[in-house]
Amino acid sequence: MGALADATESIDRTLTIARRFDAGRGRVFRAFVDRDAFARWIGSKGMQVTGCERSVAEGGRYRILLEGEDGECHVLTGVFREICPDERLVFSWEPQWGKDRDTPTTVTVELRDRDGGTELTLTQSVFGTLDSRDRHATYWEGCLDNLQAYLA
Repeated sequence: MGALADATESIDRTLTIARRFDAGRGRVFRAFVDRDAFARWIGSKGMQVTGCERSVAEGGRYRILLEGEDGECHVLTGVFREICPDERLVFSWEPQWGKDRDTPTTVTVELRDRDGGTELTLTQSVFGTLDSRDRHATYWEGCLDNLQAYLA
C-alpha cells in the first residue's frame, strides 16, 4: 500500500499545463532556447529578467536572474537534460531562494502540431508540496501569457 500512496502523491505533485500557440513548432522551440527570446517572456507578471546565462546543450547549465516589483532578486539555475529541436526540451528547475530552494524539479516541454499552430504541453515534477505546485502553476500561466504575446 505504501508504493501506491507514494505514486498517487507524486501524481498530485506534478503540474501539467497545455497551451496552443498560433506559431509553428520551430518558432515556439526557439523562444525557449534562444537566450534573448527567452529573457523577453520567462518572468511572470511583476518580474523582470535582469540576467540570463545559458549553454543550450545536453548537460549545459543555465542561470536566470529575475527581479520582482519589490526589488527582491530571484535566481533560477538548472541543467538541460534533453534537447530534441522543435519537439521536446527537458531541464532541471532549481530555485535558489525561498521555500522551494531545496526541492529541484524537472520541466518537460513537448511541442505538437495542432490546428495550424503548436500545442505546448509543459510538465513539471515532482514538487515537494502541493502549495509549491500551485505557486508554480500561477507562475507558468503568467509566463505562457507572456510567450503568447511574444509570439503574436
